[in-house]
Formats: sequence, structure tokens, C-alpha cells
Amino acid sequence: MWGLDGVALCTAGGPQHDETVVPDGAGGAYVTWWDRRADAGMAIYGDIYAQRVNANGVPQWTPDGVPICTAAGDQQYPVIVATDIGALIAWADERNGSGHRDIYARAVTSVGAVMGPTDGVAVCNAVGDESSTVICSDGAGGAIVAWTDPRNGSPEKTYAQRLSDTCTSLWTANGVAVSSSGIGELFPAIVSDGASGAIVAWTDFRTGGADVYTQRLSPAGARLWASSDVLLCNAADFQFYPTVTTDGAGGAIVTWQDQRNGSSNTDVYARHVTAAGVAQWGVGSSGLAVSTATATQIFPMIATDAAGGAIIAWMDARETSTDIYAQRVLSGGQLGGGASLGVSNAATLSIALAPVRNPVRGDALQMRVTLSAGAAGTLELIDVAGRRIAARNLAGLGGGSHVLDLAAGAHVPTGLYMVRLPEGGAERVAGVTVLE
Repeated sequence: MWGLDGVALCTAGGPQHDETVVPDGAGGAYVTWWDRRADAGMAIYGDIYAQRVNANGVPQWTPDGVPICTAAGDQQYPVIVATDIGALIAWADERNGSGHRDIYARAVTSVGAVMGPTDGVAVCNAVGDESSTVICSDGAGGAIVAWTDPRNGSPEKTYAQRLSDTCTSLWTANGVAVSSSGIGELFPAIVSDGASGAIVAWTDFRTGGADVYTQRLSPAGARLWASSDVLLCNAADFQFYPTVTTDGAGGAIVTWQDQRNGSSNTDVYARHVTAAGVAQWGVGSSGLAVSTATATQIFPMIATDAAGGAIIAWMDARETSTDIYAQRVLSGGQLGGGASLGVSNAATLSIALAPVRNPVRGDALQMRVTLSAGAAGTLELIDVAGRRIAARNLAGLGGGSHVLDLAAGAHVPTGLYMVRLPEGGAERVAGVTVLE
């Protein structure tokens, strides 16, 4: 079984790092990494290796991993996706010399048999230095890979290629341009659209700033959305490092690092884009604020909540040291958990903890309530015995988002509580854990 401090997948000489992992569909996982066991001179040259581990924590392939690529030069930053026969791995490859990185890929079966030509096949070997490789399943046994590509000189563009389970390229040689824009595109992120295509998001410099755009590609590599792509955010200053997850309905949810309030006060924003390419959440093209806490919130990561929304986590410097925070965004763009409350005056109400942290301290029990104009009700804090511990009347607050302190200067004892908002014969509830 799994050891207390983990199971060794590779203990070969030299550093191993930049690992990525995907489920194998049987309770285990496929893992790939950048391996420098042959880098005796510590020149930061490496190869690509992989291993499978089963549900009991037992490595299934050759000890210390199966070599996927050991070509001359440096192979870096592998990405991996499960396929119908095992896994497909792509990476940046300098076998043709420094400054001439290409994108290569290779398939490996579920039993660790590496397929195709030794050291992989070229996904893109166009002129220039291709990088920032990302990958997703095509939902049909293969994969779709995207990358940053300077083949036409600076600035770079984003290209993509669809691969079969044996790494045969299914689109135009060296990939298709994801966007028709001729201006710089960096930091691609990709997710399957559930229909053998993909949705790609990136940071875009077409207006001089750094904005976030997205595009959907068909199973044949054609652009399915607006010819000028779908704008997600063009707020002031720079928007960087988008990441993306599925909405479960052919669309996607994208989050990014946002500098509209200055580089020393970076925040996290997000938007939903439907399967038809309609951007949602937030006002105009500004996006939905996921966290605008003091100091910096950076490098957001995202996962589906399997209910049309997403859970976003990020590095956060609001305290003295850097911490990890997270927030859930519901399918309608509300922050926090729970279902929508239907009320007699058709108001839309939502409850979520503010700040993000749950558990909270007993003297800082803040709740975020978003109201439509004319909404009313009483926000109640109920303990596990059904007793009302605190209450706030919402009358007169007006429409919009409000942050209310249910502790109101008192100290709420440690325990589990329910926050309830009864209105018009219905109610909305959220759970909260209070710690000393």
C-alpha cells in the first residue's frame, strides 16, 4: 500500500522534476517527468521518462520509469493525457539545437510499451523556438496539443494539433493557428469541448495591453467561434496566465491573474464562455472578481465542480507569508456554494463566505450576500441544536453585493453552523465552520 511519506516512482541519479500526472482510469495514474539522470555535468539537459502506479501505490513499469525520449539535446516540460490505449506525452525538444525547440510526442501503452519511432514524432518542427506546451483529451482516444509558436517571427502565436492515440497528426502539418490575429499570443491553456474538439484560452497583445481571449476548435481544426475570437477580459494593465476547465456543456470556465489594480495588488478573475462562444459573468469585458484581497493573488488553478461551475485555487500574499486560498464559482457566476433561492419578488440572492476562508474565526464571521433591488429577509446563524445565534435584517440594503459581519463584535463559539436566509416561503442555506 501507499507509504506514509509517499511511494518512490523514480530514484535514479540526478534531479527529476516538472512532473505531471493523469488518472489511468483504474484507480491509479500515469506520471511523466523531466529526467536528468544522464546530465552528469549538471548542464540542465534532460530526457523524458514515465511511470504508471496502480491504486495500491505499486509502480507498474520498469523501475525508475520508462524512457520516452532520450534524444540528443534537452527535452523539457512534459505534459500528459490518458488515451484509449494508455497515455500520450508531449514535450519541448531541443534536439535540433538551442533556440530551435520543437514540439514532440510519443504514445505509451497501459503496460509500458513505448510506441512509434524512437524518441517520438515531431508535432511541430517549424522555424523558431516553440514552447509552453499544453494538452487535453480529444474525447475519441487521442489528444489535442497547443503551444506558443514564433515561426513567423516575433510576436508569437498559438498553434494546435490533434493527434491520434499513436501520435499521428490529424490536422495540417505543424499545426493550425488558433487565432486569426497577427499580434502576440502567449500562455495557452486548453480543455476538451466534449465533442472531439478543444477550447483554447491565451494572453493576447493585439490592443497593446495583455488581455484574455479564447477560441474553440472543431474536430477538424476549424475555428468555431467569432473570426476575431472571443474576448474574455480587456481591463486595464495586464491579464496573465489563464487556466481553463470544462463547464460540462461544451463550454469552458477561464480564470487568470489580473493586474488592473497594479502589479503589487494582483487579483484573480474569471469568466464563463458557452459552447456557442458567448462570454458570461462580470460586467462588460471586465470579468468576475474571484478575489481582490489586499496584496497579491497569483497563479490561479482551476477544476470543474461537476455542476456547471468551478473551484479556483491560488497563491495569496494577504498575510505575512504566502498562503493558498480557494473559491467556488457557481454556474451562474455567484461566489460560494449552495443552490439559488427563488423568492416571490423574483429577487436573486446568494450567500457565500467572505473572505474566501472556511473555516473562519469566531470574531470574523463575514458573509457575502448578493441581492436584487427590493429584496428583503433576515440572515440567520443557526447552531447544530437549531438555536438562532445571530441575525441581520437585510431590509434597506438595496441591490448588489454586501458583506455582513454576523459576529457583530461578539465571539461565536467553535462549532458547525448553518447560515439561513428565509424569504417568500423558501430559504437559502450555507454551512460554515467556526474555529477559535
